[in-house]
Amino acid sequence: MKRNIFLFLFFLPGLAGAQLASHPDTVVTRDAAVPGQEYWLIHGYKGALKVQGTMLNHKKHGVWREYNEGSGMLMKLEEYKDGQKHGASLQFGTNGSLTSDENYTNGILNGYRTVFGNGGRAKTSEYYINGKLTGLRRAFYDNTKLQEEGNWKNGERDGKTTWYLQSGLPSLEYTYKNGSLEGPSISYDEKGNKKQEGSFKNNLEDGEWRVYSDSTLDKKMIYKEGQLIKEIPAKKK
Repeated sequence: MKRNIFLFLFFLPGLAGAQLASHPDTVVTRDAAVPGQEYWLIHGYKGALKVQGTMLNHKKHGVWREYNEGSGMLMKLEEYKDGQKHGASLQFGTNGSLTSDENYTNGILNGYRTVFGNGGRAKTSEYYINGKLTGLRRAFYDNTKLQEEGNWKNGERDGKTTWYLQSGLPSLEYTYKNGSLEGPSISYDEKGNKKQEGSFKNNLEDGEWRVYSDSTLDKKMIYKEGQLIKEIPAKKK
């Protein structure tokens, strides 16, 4: 048989040490069929359901839900295993729309993570391996147009990252290696024409940089370790 147990002063692991009031706001139902398993219902001060989920051997296990005390709307839904996040982790805004969609393995962020803005539109899309941002990351404007696209490795930018204007034209391209600027760089004007191009080495301008005006080469600048060595005006036709 199952029996209800009313807890008065208790600290629930994983709930930031929130102290329960001295009235029966927490109901624990023990499952005689599964040793060590309990189903928890936690109510707020006004009696509204605040949190519910399953405990196994005193650790969070399975799906846990958290609600807004005022509106009663779902705020958070997370999967647990042995007290750690394991599986889907969803968060919702005050209007009920999804604000983030993550996945965890043994308490560590793993897999795709998407953050949503107004109207449920994706703001960022990225991928994690063992808690570190890895692979292609994209960011979007509120109108869903691409704002940024770049590659990451072990939590650092690695490879080319491109930023875009609302028009969809590129604004800036940087090349990274292990989080540092390393390689070609190009900036563009609002018409998509090149403004400047050159290379970085260890986060510093290095070698020849070209500066354009209305798609026409205006001058060349020679850098060494970030210091401008020479400026050469372009020959006019």
